[in-house]
Amino acid sequence: MLADLPIGGKRVRPRLLLLFAAMGDARKERAVQLAAGMELLHWATLIHDDIIDHSDTRRSQPALHCRWGVQAAVVAGDFLLARAYDFFASCGSSACRTADTLVKAMSEGELMQLASGYHPERTEEDYFDCIEKKTASFLATVCRMGAEAGGLASHLRNAAARFGLALGMSYQILDDIQDFSECVKKVGPNM
Repeated sequence: MLADLPIGGKRVRPRLLLLFAAMGDARKERAVQLAAGMELLHWATLIHDDIIDHSDTRRSQPALHCRWGVQAAVVAGDFLLARAYDFFASCGSSACRTADTLVKAMSEGELMQLASGYHPERTEEDYFDCIEKKTASFLATVCRMGAEAGGLASHLRNAAARFGLALGMSYQILDDIQDFSECVKKVGPNM
């Protein structure tokens, strides 16, 4: 079933991690292990997100849960999460703690979105808090993790994390605008 995943995409997360690691004296093997773990974690979240969002497609192909069923897709996502932790564990307890913090933040953001959705009373602050946790925290963590793997100074690690956070926030805002625009096209301007 995992061979059925529509593997592709831009590999933004591992590329960012490796980019920041290369700015320092990264042990290449460690940086690659971290990047692989982050990519598997990303795939696990995509599988789970497709189920939560009732998305039928992923990269122009049927989503995994549409091909194999929800139960099998949930287990596949969990399997990828466990494999991601194998890579993190090979890099030490610090990498595992970082991944734990990230997964908790993303889960909290997803729960916030499920609780409030696109409710008209949702505040701008609630929206930004949600997307920071759900999306931007991932890119912030990837960039910081790469900077740490490269042995960069603390102020550069913080700068890498801020860059990742800004990139993640921007990406999610653009994605939400695109989703809203598609919804308006389907429903019409009198939405």
